Amino acid sequence: MNSFTLYLKKSSNNPESDFSIEKISNRLPINITKLNFEPNIEKRDPPPNPLLPKNREQTIKLCKKDHNLSSAVIFDGDADRIVFLTEEGKFVDPDYISALITKILLNKYPTESIVYDLRRGWAVKDQTEGLGSKFFPARS
Repeated sequence: MNSFTLYLKKSSNNPESDFSIEKISNRLPINITKLNFEPNIEKRDPPPNPLLPKNREQTIKLCKKDHNLSSAVIFDGDADRIVFLTEEGKFVDPDYISALITKILLNKYPTESIVYDLRRGWAVKDQTEGLGSKFFPARS
């Protein structure tokens, strides 16, 4: 198997999400460098929203320095939002990741439907329609 190196970053102010991330990451056959995993309730630097460009700066700098890096993943404080960066530190639009996951799920479960968030939905909607499945916007 090829070596796959990943930076895994999360907000340091929510140790509750560490358990899930640790459990998943320990099962993956990849080299992981963890950033901001030490609990620090008093420090909210950066705020835990990986969609904000300023909150990706630390990881982008590391991506540009590390030539063995394959990708980077950034979680928000409670690990319910995720952002991917390429090996060069370039932002991957979450719409494309959502569309990829949609394709994987609908190929496995072709008779199912997709519920999507309107803020992140155009690529999911297009992918779902293209695969002949039904899609429904989520109600907030």
